[in-house]
Amino acid sequence: MLFRSYKERESRLLRNVEAWEKSRRILAYARLLKRRVIERDGTLDSESLMGRCLQWIERYADRMDPTRDPTPAEDWAQEL
Repeated sequence: MLFRSYKERESRLLRNVEAWEKSRRILAYARLLKRRVIERDGTLDSESLMGRCLQWIERYADRMDPTRDPTPAEDWAQEL
C-alpha cells in the first residue's frame, strides 16, 4: 500500500501508535488479572473459565498490535 501524502503517512503512523498503545494496555490488564487470581487462589488453571478468558484477551491484544507484522511500516518507509 503506497501513501500519497505526508498527511496520509502521519495519519497511518498515529493510528498504528494508538493501536500499539491499546494493545499494551490490554496486555497489562490481562497480566494484572492473572496476578490477582493467582494471589487469591494460589494458581490459575489455563483450562478454567478465567484461564480461557485471559488467553482470549491476549490473542485479541496481539491481533491489534501493528508491530506483529512490520510489512505496512516497510511499505510506508519506501516512500520516504
